[in-house]
Amino acid sequence: MDKDIGCQTFYFITYVNENFNIEILKESLKCVVKDIPILSCKFTKGYWRDRWVPIENFNINQIIRTIRVDKKHFYDDAYSKFLQLKDKRLNLEKEPPLKVIVFYNEETEKKVIVFCTHHSFADPRGNSYLIGLIGSYYNALLHNKALKPKKIYRTLPKLIFSYGVIKAIKTFLKTETPSMDSYKPLIKMDFDDSNNGSGESIERLIIRKEDLKKLKLYYKDYGFTINDIILYFTLKLTNKYNMNLKEPSSHACLSIGIDLRGYIKDDVLTITNYAGRDFFTVDLKDADDLPGFAKKLKAFREKQEGIGNVMSFVSISMFPIAIQKKIWKSAVGNSLKEWSLRTLVTTNVGKLDDFVKPFGDAVEDISIAMSFPYSGLPVISASGYKDTLTLYFTKFNDKNGLTQKVKNDFNELLNEILFYSDLKLNSKQVVDELEGVIH
Repeated sequence: MDKDIGCQTFYFITYVNENFNIEILKESLKCVVKDIPILSCKFTKGYWRDRWVPIENFNINQIIRTIRVDKKHFYDDAYSKFLQLKDKRLNLEKEPPLKVIVFYNEETEKKVIVFCTHHSFADPRGNSYLIGLIGSYYNALLHNKALKPKKIYRTLPKLIFSYGVIKAIKTFLKTETPSMDSYKPLIKMDFDDSNNGSGESIERLIIRKEDLKKLKLYYKDYGFTINDIILYFTLKLTNKYNMNLKEPSSHACLSIGIDLRGYIKDDVLTITNYAGRDFFTVDLKDADDLPGFAKKLKAFREKQEGIGNVMSFVSISMFPIAIQKKIWKSAVGNSLKEWSLRTLVTTNVGKLDDFVKPFGDAVEDISIAMSFPYSGLPVISASGYKDTLTLYFTKFNDKNGLTQKVKNDFNELLNEILFYSDLKLNSKQVVDELEGVIH
């Protein structure tokens, strides 16, 4: 997307042990670049519909780089070094949409590898498939086996025709974006179009297996998934920040990311942008009404489409590039910035276990953090690995420490629910013990 509005980079932060082989990783990257030539290309003008052009004299060392880290607290220091990097975000006018940063120390075989990918190349799930494809080549090279990967699809018509062209157009025409007039900004605009990574703030929150079980137990009666719980937490936080306003809004608008790959029946790799978004409006008088929220969420899920959001990009793409850029900046771009002041955007990529399975037992942990350069409320990204959920709170140009505040508020709400979950569990145990005595 246009560099001063979109330019979203995803970070797959991967902890590997002594069983991981960097030289084989480099060879795997070479194979993947042959399969997907765009990985050796750059943009000419920095726009999402722009032309990808081959990088002159490209070699794999333009994708992968190494950074030395002290041995003593290796994993912690590597993560800290990653946060401090000023060039971790991708600039597609100068580099390809994939950058691999390896943090190492020559005295230990452990490494932290960050796969930096770009939204113009693929959505979070699509980029997860890219990690999986790299892993498949890694596994084949490690065991000296031939690999014939699945056919890779990157075209939008594949999705539209799978969904149904007429149906997609009808869905687009009836799709309604909530009016921003109904939702007051929760923070002031602090947009910065300097387009560098120095102002990027990232905070991490890890929820372990035992606490995930407690969360599921607490919301068991409402049939909440982990994604539903994250969404409900964002509603509670939105309500909290809204009540701090002099004239609070009556409703909150929640944004839900939808993976549209389910419409494609072919057994292919969809390393592209096949995700959409829908909006879910909640009366803030009902923010504490769990049964009511669960009922409305269920009704929303039964009708959600997501394709309408994608079709808006299709409609813009019919114009010449120069006109597209004007439409994007004046309409879509301004709307993105304004919405970022009014709602917390969450994206849950789901479990990443299967995507790194080809690497064998070499991967100890993996999670994904996302960044947007426009400066509204922090973006919340979630992913799971080995029964652990990792959340990242990211914001560009965070002059007021808002990223840490939102993370702390989220964590406070989490601890409150875990406390009540413990009470609920202990109460059940007491009842079961009493029933045992009675019987």
